[in-house]
Amino acid sequence: MPDAIKGDADAQAFFDLLSGIHLHSGGGPIERSELAGMAQEVVELVGSRVIVGIWSNESAQDEIRNAIDDYLCDTLRDARRIDLSGELIEKIEAEIMRLARARFHA
Repeated sequence: MPDAIKGDADAQAFFDLLSGIHLHSGGGPIERSELAGMAQEVVELVGSRVIVGIWSNESAQDEIRNAIDDYLCDTLRDARRIDLSGELIEKIEAEIMRLARARFHA
């Protein structure tokens, strides 16, 4: 586990998720340290939007989905030039939501 996320169980879980997807940029795999940073960003993105009763509140869940979509499209694909197809974005978004439901109880 990268040093940046040692002791952060949530970031480690999202790191494992992202590592399993085998993301690439410029034809090469994303470095583990960058994946760790991405995992921390996802934890912050999701955690900052969790409210009491979120998993029974579709509107609040949609807010998280929209933030994830923006992050994947605008930050990772467009700004950082990570290879993400529309299909892969949908898959990652669904996996992040699944993991968020398991890790963030409200």
